[in-house]
Amino acid sequence: MKVVIDLTSLADNLSGIERYAASMAQSILQQDMSDEFVLLFKESVFPWFERFREQSNVKMRVIPRGRSGKAVFSQVTLPRQLDKLKPDLALFMAFPCPVAYRGASVSTVHDLSCHDCPDTMTIKSRLLWYTLDGQAVAGDRQVITISEFSKDRIVEHYGKDPSQVIVAFCGIDCDLFNTEVGVGGETRVRERYNLPEKFVLSLSTIEPRKRLDLLVGAWAELWDKGYMDRDLVLAGRKGWKVDELLAGMSDGTRTHVHFTGFVENNDLPTLYRMADTFVFPSRYEGFGLPPVEAHNSGAHVLCSDIPCLQEVCQDKVAYFKSGNMEDLKRALIDSRLFDGVSSEPLEYSWDVEAEKIMRLFQDIKVRGVINDR
Repeated sequence: MKVVIDLTSLADNLSGIERYAASMAQSILQQDMSDEFVLLFKESVFPWFERFREQSNVKMRVIPRGRSGKAVFSQVTLPRQLDKLKPDLALFMAFPCPVAYRGASVSTVHDLSCHDCPDTMTIKSRLLWYTLDGQAVAGDRQVITISEFSKDRIVEHYGKDPSQVIVAFCGIDCDLFNTEVGVGGETRVRERYNLPEKFVLSLSTIEPRKRLDLLVGAWAELWDKGYMDRDLVLAGRKGWKVDELLAGMSDGTRTHVHFTGFVENNDLPTLYRMADTFVFPSRYEGFGLPPVEAHNSGAHVLCSDIPCLQEVCQDKVAYFKSGNMEDLKRALIDSRLFDGVSSEPLEYSWDVEAEKIMRLFQDIKVRGVINDR
């Protein structure tokens, strides 16, 4: 079977959904030698995939970016290239299938944030995701998602047959995210990202859904009242409404808030471990990979108690009441917070999860067709 995997979004960002697509694709390519794969990239082959150039069942196609924006590229340029390739199946693991593409496809719907928390998105983004998610799950199409929580939401909201929703969890690179990696590299990481000596850390795309405003507010109140002696470090790509995070904060307090920008993958284990506490205050997630990475790297992790994070992180992290600033303030200064929290690593394997998608390939071969578009 000829499978085209869309990896064009890797040229734009490397946030959670792009890392999911790249990591899952690598595991599929390492294990599946019977199918033919064509990898689609924008502008250049993403470095993680250079090692597959010599693999006989893998071909790579680079599409020029051109002068068009991301939306035009994904909804016009990409489907044109897919039509030329005529795959048996197009696999979309970051963003769902383009509206204009009519070939057989499987899309990944990471979450239903456009329905469940639309106020955290721009109107343009919300309308785009309404359209893409709705098309991805329509009819008898198989769809991939990344947690049982997201599967339940897809089934409930769209009336989807549960058997048509495949849960392939995020994995974790255990060779990278463990307590041994990066030991001794603290000085280099501190200098590279201009980090303070002691700090509370959060890592995510900086946008409203992540509720960094709650963390900033709780931390600032504790700092101003003398209950907090650790700076605040916010790591990750800037999304929207970033400027509002520090609004109303005194100049003196603001100097103790640090933005690192994008953090290189190999620096993450050291960064996680250097933090006094890693806080993930998100209001809504499809999976929530950063707290898993942070825990396995040896950090003390504090999460909001939303259902998805409780499913994924289990008893390996401490929780505070989602959206409750008073409870977050209490948790940030409670020395007993991590008493009884398990230190055992969370086990999520890209190879194990990729096997679920490969079983989907086999099912497609047996049935002969995956959907009619």
